Amino acid sequence: MYSTARFALQVPNEPRRLAVCTAVASAELRNFVVISNKKNMRKYKNPAAEAFSMHPKDYFYNYCIRVLLERVSEWCAHRAVKETGRPQPVKLIFSKRGGHSYRHVYTYLSLLKKQTEESRLFQTARAVDFRVVDPANVEVIAHQINAGCQVADVVASAFFQAANAGTRHWTTRHAEALRPRMASRGSIFANAGVTLLPWKNWTLNLSEDQKSIFRFYGYQI
Repeated sequence: MYSTARFALQVPNEPRRLAVCTAVASAELRNFVVISNKKNMRKYKNPAAEAFSMHPKDYFYNYCIRVLLERVSEWCAHRAVKETGRPQPVKLIFSKRGGHSYRHVYTYLSLLKKQTEESRLFQTARAVDFRVVDPANVEVIAHQINAGCQVADVVASAFFQAANAGTRHWTTRHAEALRPRMASRGSIFANAGVTLLPWKNWTLNLSEDQKSIFRFYGYQI
């Protein structure tokens, strides 16, 4: 998840921020977040992933995209098969940010697709469902011109605030209010609509306040 406090700054009144999240939770959509603990991931290295990404500076960001798309594509494929009888393509829209090459995302997804087709994935617990994801079907736009990107900012900011305990804007209420539209596997949200990295998250040195939102969504930490 890439987030800033933009939502908190644009909607400075706490009741209004909660109202916005409540409105998002009533919309016909599903939300997914991948949250990485920078303090614990700072020295994390995965030489295989770096070599595979071909862009060492971007490999962790691209890996987070992979984790996100594994969950998004699984949900979309299941929903499409249920409603139409077969998988349907999805369009990936990225909000344009500085400091990251989205051309590298295309390259990474293309290589990941090739690895999947050749059964050469480094991690096989889950995989992006390329029946619905096409690396060529990616668009990068300014977030202010697309309502979907703005909704994504609301969701990202809500979870950023919930996990960033000890700050003036800390609260779990906004992220908790999104529960009706967070993706799940059955009734399970952890590692589905809400994914926490690193994988051994029970070893994280988090405060009780920081843990509260993850416990709310089913993590045993």
